[in-house]
Amino acid sequence: MENKDLARILNHPHDHYFKNTFGQKEIARDFLESYLPREIVNILDLNTLTNQKTEYIDKKLKSFFTDLLYQVNINGQKGFIYILYEHKSYHDEKTIFQLLKYLSMIWDEHYDSNKKTIPAIIPILIYHGEKELKIKTRLWDMIENIDTLPLSLKNMLPDFEFKAYDYSPKGKEPIKGTALIQAILWMLKAIREKNKKAFQKGYNKFLEQILIIAETYGMEKTLEIYVITLVYIFNTREDITQEELQEALPEGGDTMATLAKQIFHKGEIKGKKQTAINLYKMGLTIDQIGQATGLDKETLKEILKDVER
Repeated sequence: MENKDLARILNHPHDHYFKNTFGQKEIARDFLESYLPREIVNILDLNTLTNQKTEYIDKKLKSFFTDLLYQVNINGQKGFIYILYEHKSYHDEKTIFQLLKYLSMIWDEHYDSNKKTIPAIIPILIYHGEKELKIKTRLWDMIENIDTLPLSLKNMLPDFEFKAYDYSPKGKEPIKGTALIQAILWMLKAIREKNKKAFQKGYNKFLEQILIIAETYGMEKTLEIYVITLVYIFNTREDITQEELQEALPEGGDTMATLAKQIFHKGEIKGKKQTAINLYKMGLTIDQIGQATGLDKETLKEILKDVER
């Protein structure tokens, strides 16, 4: 893990979780198929969906926004889907201006000088704050007295509309799609809950989907999503303990309950190993890392033997 990745986990846990979930093609595809209007989905060739691994967010806004750019064929032509993830504790009424700025940057980069054209871009906002999202999603609606202006003037003004999805605790956006995307969306809603009981309820919804993921996708994918989520929880919620998360796992002797406990145990071990590596790269001693993770010296030496500071 590079230092910049470690910094993102520690300083920007919302950013890290979003990038490591929605940055996966299968998860992004599931979200798009589940939430975009059907008439748009019908002209997308989602088999061509490709993460461009490009960021447009200003450095000063990194604590509040994250973005992803996917290339995809739209109606047979190269196009893009731009997802802006807003994780402020409150919504920003001027987010639409940020979106317009980033769309302009994408168009500038992908201007076809031969055809004198720019590609279609589908702008999406995923909101993840504490309060319900209440903003205007069309630019013309922001222009004062737009309805009273003559058409000739209106035609001189830029206009666009974006799709906004609200996953704040009180957001009314329904949770839908496959278990893979539902697990992530339930966690987004739960993590912002100030009340521990409300968080626990959302976490239980997450666990329900995790068990379905285990049946559908297998243990490797299940463990991947679970570990990413454990890291997210522990870097975001100081009031949630490992014991409380483990107690939430279903009781009983049935296969799925047993599998759930295995997932937590393996996720806990893998999470501790990654934490140990991260702390070692930060310069902590083996004794200090042992105190933080609960791992003994011999185990730590084995984990860290090939890790460079």
